[in-house]
Amino acid sequence: MKYYLSITGGSTVGKTTLANALSQFQGVVIVPQVTCRPLRKDDDPKFIKNFEEESFKKIDFFIRHGNYGISSQDFSHFINSEKVVGVSVNGVNEITQLQTAPGSEFTAINILLRFTDSEQKDEEKVVEGIKRFFPDKKQQEERIRQNLQLIQEFFFDSSYIDRHISLILTREEALEEWILKIDACV
Repeated sequence: MKYYLSITGGSTVGKTTLANALSQFQGVVIVPQVTCRPLRKDDDPKFIKNFEEESFKKIDFFIRHGNYGISSQDFSHFINSEKVVGVSVNGVNEITQLQTAPGSEFTAINILLRFTDSEQKDEEKVVEGIKRFFPDKKQQEERIRQNLQLIQEFFFDSSYIDRHISLILTREEALEEWILKIDACV
């Protein structure tokens, strides 16, 4: 059985840090997200591939929401490889498309990585973290708006969590604790 770990969470919460740590283990492969949005300075080509809009429209997607998705080709590469675990960083809407179907070649484990409860409730701390990570003022404003909206709509919505999330990890836990909790799921 193969496992597909899909990590979601707000900006600066540690999604890429977790995915990088997991990718160091034998038997783990990164399944990159694809997008047609403009390239950002923090984009790691290991986790995200940027395409021109016309090329993006021609991609056959395994999962997709708006300008983001996982290509069927990249997902098939994981399924047909010797790797047992595929890891990607996805948005909250892409995760809703990941359900393990009976007889499926993989088990989906959707991970919500979020700030601590006190950080989530303290909007100033969320805003501070985003401002440190995104020096461009326009990017800051957009990320702040998006993150505060995500926090309200998804990260504390028990209905969303019950339906789509397998595991919740918070920043108050050390990276090693995250790895142990994920290992218990696979």
